[in-house]
Amino acid sequence: MKNNVRRITDGAMIVAIMGLLTVIDGQSGMLLDGLLFWFIPIPIVLYTVKYSLSDGIIIAVSTTLLSFIISLPHLAVLMGFSSIIGLAYGYGINKKKSMTTTLSLTFVATLIYYLLSMVVFAKFFGYDPVAETQQIIQFFEEMLSGVSGEISVINFLRWTNPFFAMIILFVPFLPIVISFLQTIATHLVSVILLRRLKLAEIHIKPIIFMKLSKPFSIVALISLILTYTYFIIGLEGLDTVIIIVQFMSQLTFIVMGAILMLTYVSFINKPILAPLVGILVLVLPLLVMIVGIVDVFTKVRLNLLRRSFNERKSWTT
Repeated sequence: MKNNVRRITDGAMIVAIMGLLTVIDGQSGMLLDGLLFWFIPIPIVLYTVKYSLSDGIIIAVSTTLLSFIISLPHLAVLMGFSSIIGLAYGYGINKKKSMTTTLSLTFVATLIYYLLSMVVFAKFFGYDPVAETQQIIQFFEEMLSGVSGEISVINFLRWTNPFFAMIILFVPFLPIVISFLQTIATHLVSVILLRRLKLAEIHIKPIIFMKLSKPFSIVALISLILTYTYFIIGLEGLDTVIIIVQFMSQLTFIVMGAILMLTYVSFINKPILAPLVGILVLVLPLLVMIVGIVDVFTKVRLNLLRRSFNERKSWTT
């Protein structure tokens, strides 16, 4: 009986808080829409982990219906999908699923929302991703117009910055990136709160120990070489597919390059340089990609970790 009262009380508090945030958002002229979508999954995660998925669904439905009553339809849709994201992550933790499964469920739930909102229901939510993409293209055309009159903006971006190339050539790329970032944000915040509230003990493996299997690394490198060869030779017909494959290979090595750089930052004990790594990833991704190839096929990072471990061991003794 006491547990039931506590469960109902906790649920009512979450619904009340969500309703209050919805009212504040409406009074502020919908200024909090973007922030709400990142915040809403967290209470649902905590409630689902503490009790069960069925209890979490009841709270999710309640908050969504309340939003329909006191706010605009698009905010209720946002509330509903945000709750689904929280349910996906909370379900994985509650059922003690592997972290890979939990994050995959969360990513898929997030991606479905962003694809629906940015591609299918874009007009309903008040924006046009295709038109925004055209504005990006126009911006870079104007920026590069003084460099060379014959240069193709698309080719320039393809060779210098794969992130910009994907945004321009593959509209769903932006929802995928945002979904990935929100999944990571939901994961990190949930881990902190679940630990502090002693609801679950989730261990996060330090990113500097992340590594790729040799077969996967070789396939990624071969794919990279073949896709570059495709464009150098001047073949046509499968451009979109080749660009996506090339980007996935580039992204693999860019991530590993960033990890190596962060490992070095940690080794020299200069955390202030960590934001510089993020800037390099966005501005000079191909340079970071080359560093990543070095990381994958050499033992540079392993040697840094060993030296760091030996130095710390000598300090303690």
